[in-house]
Amino acid sequence: MNNINKYLHTTYFKIKEYINEYSYLKFIIISLLFVLIIGLFGFYLGVLNSDKAYSINKFEKALVKNDSRAALKYLSFKDNEINLTKDNLQPFLDYINTSPERRKNLINYLNSNESLKEGNMVILKTVGNWPFKKWKIELQPVYLSFSTEFKNTELYLNNILFDKSDTDGYSNKLGPIIPGKYSIATVLTNEYGSSKAEKEIQLLSGLIAVSLSPPAAMVNLQGNYPEAEVYINDKPTSIKIKDFKNIGPIPINNTFTVHAEMSFPWGKTISEKKTFSQLPELRLDINPLTDELRATLEQVYTEFYQSFFIALNQNDVSLIKHSSPEVSQSVFNRYKNTALILKDSYKMKSIQWEQNAIGVKTQNTVYKANAVINLEFDKQKNIFGFPFLTKPESLSLQTILSYDEKNNRWFVSEVNEISK
Repeated sequence: MNNINKYLHTTYFKIKEYINEYSYLKFIIISLLFVLIIGLFGFYLGVLNSDKAYSINKFEKALVKNDSRAALKYLSFKDNEINLTKDNLQPFLDYINTSPERRKNLINYLNSNESLKEGNMVILKTVGNWPFKKWKIELQPVYLSFSTEFKNTELYLNNILFDKSDTDGYSNKLGPIIPGKYSIATVLTNEYGSSKAEKEIQLLSGLIAVSLSPPAAMVNLQGNYPEAEVYINDKPTSIKIKDFKNIGPIPINNTFTVHAEMSFPWGKTISEKKTFSQLPELRLDINPLTDELRATLEQVYTEFYQSFFIALNQNDVSLIKHSSPEVSQSVFNRYKNTALILKDSYKMKSIQWEQNAIGVKTQNTVYKANAVINLEFDKQKNIFGFPFLTKPESLSLQTILSYDEKNNRWFVSEVNEISK
């Protein structure tokens, strides 16, 4: 044993002496050892990467951390048109990580022989040859069959513009798309406004049909004044109600309003504003009775009846104001007293309009105002000019005014007594 130790000791010092004598050999030996270590380490990594269970385990850890950058090392995409990135991979991770159960099912699937077969969302494949063979989880492309009702509808996937319709009744096949969970939205924008429809979808395999049109409609309007101009969002459309037929598509939401405006001799009036969410019941009626016109009409009614009582008291029909000669004579004859000795005289106490009873409409191209008027007055009996009996009375009268456009005035064209 001593001899062996002595021999090894002698040999060691001879080699050391030899290396010191030839120092360049030290560098070569160290370099060879380094290359050998690197080679062995690379070989070890190659063996690990060629191990399916190892690759699936590392991929699972990336999923749990939702680490798209780490997951990319073990993923590929079948279609060469798309390069996988951490951004476009996120919809796939969002889908898988919706629940731990879904993630677990994927890992179980990858560890089974089913993952080697075509026709699934992902397929397990090998890349390269041993010892550099790698297992890759290949994502299969998904295609989207998109249809929408209206032209100029934009399609967004995860807020990225993906397509735009160029005709009504548009349809198109889109893809390839990385499988996963997406937010899909359609936006319609035109001269009438904008509306949007959106929903979450899962694009997992094959061809997925999606029909999503933003809320919009072809609109027809009606109204009591067909010549009124239509306004959308307070902007004129230069379209009259009578011509507003099958106009659009108009986005339907609670933001955009529509109303009509009509010019009358006494000023412009507008209809109630309505939103397009009230479709299909869109009728824009206009009330021509403005506050200023109401005051004018009330003045005409008041002066007519005041002058009517004066005319009765003075027995002079010409004193009746704001009336056509035919109506003045008719109403005067109806209430005048023809007795020679016993005469009637009148004193008006009040004139009132039934609430919301004044209305204006067009009849045979003539503007007419209609009111139900209640008169309170005293009727007094006189003998040879001497009063001897006073009695309070009242009348309810439907009184119609017509507008004389040529002379810009309102006049009484009809009076009808209403029985109580």
